[in-house]
Amino acid sequence: MSETHSAEPSHGQLTREDVLKVARLARLTLDESEVEEFTGQLGQVLGYVGILEEADTEGVEPLALGFLLAVFLFVLGVLLV
Repeated sequence: MSETHSAEPSHGQLTREDVLKVARLARLTLDESEVEEFTGQLGQVLGYVGILEEADTEGVEPLALGFLLAVFLFVLGVLLV
């Protein structure tokens, strides 16, 4: 039985303003084509994170890098709220 998942963000649609906010925080200057490109790419990343959130991880030992991933997801979550 195969399931297909949409690669859309699970916490709402990523906006142009979200990308511009991330760019500003990272001190990056993006032109309009880059803003459009990164909006799609970051939206896909968030979609994949949403898929990973559905995984049953009961009984799975956490990885050492789990903290870094949690910080990354927290930052993205703050930007989308």
